[in-house]
Amino acid sequence: MVTRISDSRPAIDLRAAQSIVTSFSGACGVDCYLISMSGETIVSSLCQGGCSCCRVKSDKPKECDKVRIYGAYQAERFGGRYIYYCPHGFAWCSCPIVIGGQVVASLACGPALIMELED
Repeated sequence: MVTRISDSRPAIDLRAAQSIVTSFSGACGVDCYLISMSGETIVSSLCQGGCSCCRVKSDKPKECDKVRIYGAYQAERFGGRYIYYCPHGFAWCSCPIVIGGQVVASLACGPALIMELED
């Protein structure tokens, strides 16, 4: 199924997106989200309504949503990738999805361990 996120942006194939997000998540062992540039979760790999860290901490997942949007725009700004920390101090990475020269969505993946486990 191909869907248009908004009238001005090209369409995304949701079946392919779900397959890619699920495969990436399974290969890396981290949550992966495909989000619109307005912050709406289009496809999620492991959970809905917030990452697994937020669910464990029972915090406000809306704060994480805002940071994912920020990461998406920074990834676009800095040439296709951006590593950032969520409000809980976990590392996430973001990259834009470009179709027809236009950013239509963004991938947000994390939390990732970027230092030794003992640290």
